[in-house]
Amino acid sequence: MPKDKICLGRFGKVFGLKGEIYFNLYGSEDILRTASEFYLEDGTLLRLEKVRLGPDGRFVIKLRSYESPEAVEPFVNQKVYVKGRAGQGDTYTTSELLEMEVVVNGQVVGRVLDLQGTDEAPFLLLEINGETRRVPFTKEALSIDRETKIITVTSEEFLV
Repeated sequence: MPKDKICLGRFGKVFGLKGEIYFNLYGSEDILRTASEFYLEDGTLLRLEKVRLGPDGRFVIKLRSYESPEAVEPFVNQKVYVKGRAGQGDTYTTSELLEMEVVVNGQVVGRVLDLQGTDEAPFLLLEINGETRRVPFTKEALSIDRETKIITVTSEEFLV
């Protein structure tokens, strides 16, 4: 994916009979509500017609020119990108962090679920070996490699 795109989320299951599809949001709801175009991993451009909440509280997306369940079926489980830049230097977007694998003691053991906390005390919510864990979002606790999309927890002592 080109560097001028950031991952916003992933399409879920097809919804209804009018070509709508569930959307699992990784980043800010504000970006989803203001976006007019999405891109797939292969660069395919999709134009957004409508965003709404479904009956179960999940986002439902309607794309322009896709009018049936069969038309949107190929998008199920595909990552969705929007124009924008990933963070630079020591700045990261939540969607950028959500694409990264978590390494502890030299082994890939999980994934990032969310960036939470306050500006003064941020932390990453992780899924490690099926358990939800937290780690401070600090240089002491984490080593982040944008190129390989890997976050290394520097010591198990930081995991809560």
